[in-house]
Amino acid sequence: MADPRVTATTVPPSDSRSTLVGRMFLPDAGPRIVAAHDGDLVDVTALGPTMADLLEREKPADDVAARCAERGTAQAWTLADVLQATASEADRRRGSAGAVAIEKPVLLSPVDLQVLKAAGVTFVRSMLERVIEERVGGDPTRAAEIRDQLADTLGASIRDIKPGSEEALAALDVLRENGLWSQYLQVGLGKHPEVFTKGAVLSSVGHGWDVSTVLEKRYHKGLWIKGAYHYGRAYNTIDPGSIATGSWTANQISDDPNNPGLSFASNSPGHRFFVAGSYTHDFFSFGTTNLALFWDTHTNGSTRSVAIWKKANS
Repeated sequence: MADPRVTATTVPPSDSRSTLVGRMFLPDAGPRIVAAHDGDLVDVTALGPTMADLLEREKPADDVAARCAERGTAQAWTLADVLQATASEADRRRGSAGAVAIEKPVLLSPVDLQVLKAAGVTFVRSMLERVIEERVGGDPTRAAEIRDQLADTLGASIRDIKPGSEEALAALDVLRENGLWSQYLQVGLGKHPEVFTKGAVLSSVGHGWDVSTVLEKRYHKGLWIKGAYHYGRAYNTIDPGSIATGSWTANQISDDPNNPGLSFASNSPGHRFFVAGSYTHDFFSFGTTNLALFWDTHTNGSTRSVAIWKKANS
């Protein structure tokens, strides 16, 4: 059976418009910068020597494409072989008490001397609810009063306001005057997007894989059945929080916190199995009735089966 970490979703797309770069580790040479090209990984370290240096070039994609086109004596490795080696080396080294030397060329995290950034959007409706919750601390009566106040002052149209517009800035002023300022308001209504640091330099380490299968059958008398099973694993050294410092202060390990070992990620998929079915029939000749059943279970908990009746006109 083929290793799912090597096949399914790990192979880059064969799209000539994309320029894909990454990092490899060579046992005899250390980290190298590589580019995916015709099923190979081509050494483009001369354009770096780090990924940070490469991406700071004026036209990094053009430079990489030119380097691959004139490969010459540039070293290259077969992508499939490197993927297989990366998976096998991870299995061999996992769980070791001390450092274990890497024996084959393997893939590394593509990020080196750069922090991990994330950009987010806060939708106005969820933003307002978050601001209200900050102010009331779980008091439903007080929360209802503030919602009414917002509706009277701003109306329901605030949900359609374009962030950064004159209307959005005016709404910010009204909310501030009512003592409802929050950093979330600046993100949801202000001029600037939310860009924040998720991980410190050299904290991007880990790998993951998943595999799933689905069976589905539709019968001619209105019966439909579907079932699926999924299993996956994800490993990392740090589960980033909303700020970079949390990646270190909240990283619970028994050894050196500045050199954490690879372990299960907090969002590692694990096992999941679900079954869904429905039956549709016109019982009384005036409309269609649909009975649906869904049951799901997974390693982080399970849900009970639920039956839903739904009537629709023919």
